[in-house]
Amino acid sequence: MPVSPLAEARRNFIGEYKSLAGGKVAASLTVGFNASTDPTDVHSGLVITEWTYNGTDILKVWFGSDRPRLEQSIVRHGEDGKPRQVAFIASTYHQTPTYEAAGTTGPWTGFYYSNGDFVYTDQQRWAGQPVRELVFELDGKGAAVKCTPLYQGIELTKAKRTS
Repeated sequence: MPVSPLAEARRNFIGEYKSLAGGKVAASLTVGFNASTDPTDVHSGLVITEWTYNGTDILKVWFGSDRPRLEQSIVRHGEDGKPRQVAFIASTYHQTPTYEAAGTTGPWTGFYYSNGDFVYTDQQRWAGQPVRELVFELDGKGAAVKCTPLYQGIELTKAKRTS
């Protein structure tokens, strides 16, 4: 029986990612799941539920009260053809699958409803890097093992599940 893309996303990415103990930086990022009740929703359901960096609440600083969802943007394959890295955009922009679904009058006025995630991606930058971009490293089975928020430039390792 084939696994649904939502179930696969949940299995492969949900969890807590942390900087290594004893390092100069204490950082963590938690990916959760938020199922949509909108039948036209095209999103993965993956959301960032917590993100801290040396005691600073990154979600509050960059995203206010919103919890950004993760929108897949780029997949990098290894020599064996399997995905080895996946880049996501942390988005808080209202998105619809098409401009018609947003109820706008045409492709120009509806452009931001169907493409806003990618239009606004690089608006927030820190040290020359986009704040909204995260790169996940995958194991041979496609499960995330590390996450790198590009603007922070640190690797966060996925914590092992204890249950």
